[in-house]
Amino acid sequence: MIFVAKAAAVASLLLGAALPAHAAVTFDFLQTSYSVPGQPDSSDTGRVNGQLVVSDEAYASGYTIAREQAAGIRTIEQTAALESISFQFGPENISNARFAFLPNPLSTFATSYRVLVDLVAAPFSLPTGRIFFRDVNVLVDFTLAGATGSGFGGLIGTGNCTGDGCAFTTQTVQTGGVTPTPVPEPASLALFGLGLAGLSLVRRKRTA
Repeated sequence: MIFVAKAAAVASLLLGAALPAHAAVTFDFLQTSYSVPGQPDSSDTGRVNGQLVVSDEAYASGYTIAREQAAGIRTIEQTAALESISFQFGPENISNARFAFLPNPLSTFATSYRVLVDLVAAPFSLPTGRIFFRDVNVLVDFTLAGATGSGFGGLIGTGNCTGDGCAFTTQTVQTGGVTPTPVPEPASLALFGLGLAGLSLVRRKRTA
């Protein structure tokens, strides 16, 4: 019995080691500029940041993320590639729960509520598109163009980016993801074969 238990434990460890670990690709949107209407421009960092996480499989094959909901209106969503999304305005974090569909936003946020995630990416590429969120407390309107992004938003009433909100620009920093392995073209393979044939002829002449 002890031997069977030990064997089962070893087998489970081996099986666990053989299972592939879950992989994801993270895109961090780091603030490069920040300005509030009516105030001098500021380049202070750390005020506005965003993050998008997609699955490694989606990153390698390309993906479309489409999600939109307004007060009383819900559209079909395509979010299989999306793992998480968030924005940070000072102390306020706008995360997955805010970007998820609500069963009845009209009863909670009246007509002010809207969420939109409309992103697309080719295989092994940075995403492009728009991320929008608005309720009675927070506004985010962010346009992503690959390596750069720009947006407007913040907290409404208290905290950071208050009152008229703030405009910000970002740069995209990617973590994770694999680089595609280049496949040799037929012409390259043919040249390689000719090179090998030439080497073999030279060796034959030398031996002769």
